[in-house]
Amino acid sequence: MRGTRQLFDVESWKVDRVWDKGELYKKKAMQPETLVRTEHILVEFGGIRAVDDVSISVRRGEILGIIGPNGAGKTSLLNVISGFYKPKHGRVYYKGRDITRLPPHERVKLGISRTFQHSELFMGMNVIENIMVGLHPWARGNPLTYALWTPGVVKWEEWARERAEHVIDLLDLHEYRYHIVGSLPPGVQKRVDLARALAQEPEVVFMDEPMAGLTREEKEDLVRAIIEVYETRGITFVLVEHDLEVVTDICNRLVVMDFGRVIAEGPPGEVVDNPLVVKAYLGS
Repeated sequence: MRGTRQLFDVESWKVDRVWDKGELYKKKAMQPETLVRTEHILVEFGGIRAVDDVSISVRRGEILGIIGPNGAGKTSLLNVISGFYKPKHGRVYYKGRDITRLPPHERVKLGISRTFQHSELFMGMNVIENIMVGLHPWARGNPLTYALWTPGVVKWEEWARERAEHVIDLLDLHEYRYHIVGSLPPGVQKRVDLARALAQEPEVVFMDEPMAGLTREEKEDLVRAIIEVYETRGITFVLVEHDLEVVTDICNRLVVMDFGRVIAEGPPGEVVDNPLVVKAYLGS
């Protein structure tokens, strides 16, 4: 797939970043530690294998892209890693610990956050409220303590608001702080979704098709935000994405899936020219 048009003129908007246009992002030497690892994951729906014997690793300090055509099993794999699906076979490990049976909220507390392809934000709530909702796994109390507004509930509210304000600053969402999320354009909603994940202070963030439905300008804004967080906070990112131009611009490594299986893995420049990948995307 040589000659693919590059989406971003990265030189036009880089700010004191080490970026080689058209090549891997090379801010720092990659650390070998594996944060997340799957072993032989199998997911079936009605006898159809959505994920078929998939073993991958996510290394600390990288931006990993998981790509593939529609129906390749990318989102199903992400749902297994984040705890929304239980695999029929296989294991998921986080920093060496088996988390296969942990519920999603417990994985969040360990340091695994995610965003969603289709917005899971509360459209009738404002931005800061949506971010605070993402901190519910750390909440302490019950309906009675919340109704009585006990000191413990007040303390959690103050703590959650402080964290929310921090990520609002980080992602430059100040002007939208009290805007109802349903009134915001898709690009801003995607940043709010990312802000909610970052408020959880994760070590790794999985993003499910973050560029879907965005304009070119909105994509550029979101890419800037991802790189800024990656660079300043050292957070690992995994992008499940269709947009080849985006992932080849910003990812260190790609994993390609097709019909539920991994068909290629490696640096973007090598992967996009792999005959199996070309066939998966172009059918020839």
